Amino acid sequence: MSPALVGVICPYCSVPLPGDPSIASSLQDCPGCSRELRVATFPRIPSPASAASPDSRTDSEPSVSCFYHSRNHATVPCDCCGRFICSLCDVPSAGQHFCPNCFTRAIETNTSAPLQFRRLRFDRVAWYLVLLPWVTGGVTAFITAPIVVWLALTKRKALPSRVAASSAHLLFAAWVALLEFCAVIAVGLYLAGAFPH
Repeated sequence: MSPALVGVICPYCSVPLPGDPSIASSLQDCPGCSRELRVATFPRIPSPASAASPDSRTDSEPSVSCFYHSRNHATVPCDCCGRFICSLCDVPSAGQHFCPNCFTRAIETNTSAPLQFRRLRFDRVAWYLVLLPWVTGGVTAFITAPIVVWLALTKRKALPSRVAASSAHLLFAAWVALLEFCAVIAVGLYLAGAFPH
């Protein structure tokens, strides 16, 4: 078996890829998940010493350089194109790292799946459903209360909102919906004559 490529891992299973780093572009099968991968290495381009930045390293230290800033030490690979990038180029989003080109391309082509510009607040949905029976005279409580309880149980651990404590609001809405549901049943039984007047 050939030695592993330094710092190159499978993007699907994170197993180090075997191979010769001198091969610029080759197809390989991952030893962990058996997917076919294309491995591309990028040459280090020397630049003048005046272009040093906060991440710059001395030439005596062995390191992987940034694709865009050859004198900067690369901190992470781009999760889209695989280029090594420094902390100046790194655009973190939703737990992933993007180079500036991939980030700009994702926004321009509207293929920004990992980028979130909006987030559904399940606590607001729950409160709208809790208030709906008040508008309809209580008739819809039989439908909305179970939905609110389901939202509270399943969406409580969803990505939280940055503006409010949505998990607490969601649980409180579920308790109000259950009380509302019980109140509608009690009023219905009272009107049906189940309780003495």
